[in-house]
Amino acid sequence: YKNEIKIYLKRFLLWKYKDLDMIKNIKLSNKRMNEEKINESNLLTKEDIKKLIGKAERLREKALIILLFETGARPQEILNLKWKNITFENRFADVSLFSNKTEKSRAFPVKESVIHLKRWKAEFCFPGVKSDDFIFPNPNNREKPITTMGLNGMLKRLGKRAELNKDIW
Repeated sequence: YKNEIKIYLKRFLLWKYKDLDMIKNIKLSNKRMNEEKINESNLLTKEDIKKLIGKAERLREKALIILLFETGARPQEILNLKWKNITFENRFADVSLFSNKTEKSRAFPVKESVIHLKRWKAEFCFPGVKSDDFIFPNPNNREKPITTMGLNGMLKRLGKRAELNKDIW
């Protein structure tokens, strides 16, 4: 998006002023992502996830981390999940996620998350779990999910406790 703005700005300035000196400092990149920020060396591994879960003190944190890892879903999709979006079947569960980005729903079968989700549901932070409750509600208001800023803070805190040397926090 930033590159597109730069392209249009550069075209406009060339059209309006015909002076290349004015725009020589506008650098364009063909890269869509910052390869220095996201690469194989700083993505979380299964061992990193185990360390994070080991350092998590709350059931909510454990369930959230393993669900994020197992589904590979966007954080906002997980935060917007409600209990009615999960169908438990013995040792497995189907998680129905809705993407605001693509405006489509998709289902994910999960296995590792089931035990953590069931324990979290049993110890839910509000009395009387309802199917319309967010799985990961704001601690102060069951009508709202945890914010992405809250999720980032939690991951950063757990990453430091687990001594993960990743530049994703």
